[in-house]
Amino acid sequence: MEINPFVRHDGDALDMRPSWMFDQIEARSELDFVTALRSEHGDAYAIATMKNHWAGYISDKHIDAAQALGVDTVRIPVGFWIMDAPVGGASPLEYGLSPEGFVTGGLNHLHEMLVKL
Repeated sequence: MEINPFVRHDGDALDMRPSWMFDQIEARSELDFVTALRSEHGDAYAIATMKNHWAGYISDKHIDAAQALGVDTVRIPVGFWIMDAPVGGASPLEYGLSPEGFVTGGLNHLHEMLVKL
């Protein structure tokens, strides 16, 4: 699945929203999106889709563009479930599915983004 986020310069803040999430499947939230992916394509596909999303959420190109605009603040929205270990797992760094149905492992990618910033 192609990552296709859009960037909006809003004052001194960079606001990135994953618009592609709702282009492929109609969903009101991340949980609805993951649930639909799991239902239509299976758990492995849902996990791979979210890993792909996280890997490209903020690229070096985005950071360079933000710097060129003079942006000095980046807000990265994360949910409480980023700290959940997958069912049967022991660490939030493991990929899988949380008891609520969210894909786990996003903490790995958050750390990578923070290092880049």
